[in-house]
Amino acid sequence: MLGADAVMVGCPALWGLVHSGAEGVADVLRLLMGEFEEVMALMGAPTVADFERSGVVLPGGAHFSP
Repeated sequence: MLGADAVMVGCPALWGLVHSGAEGVADVLRLLMGEFEEVMALMGAPTVADFERSGVVLPGGAHFSP
């Protein structure tokens, strides 16, 4: 587990709300979900539980280590 349930989802959802109301929020969340699914596929993780810390790269190229 990476330690966060949701990171930086609130701001884009609010932008969608301001721009297009409830449909804007739905559009933003669909976009985020699509991007997350793409990352999962690129990492070879069929489910969120399959993510591994070794796949996390920090700024500067360092890998996450517990």
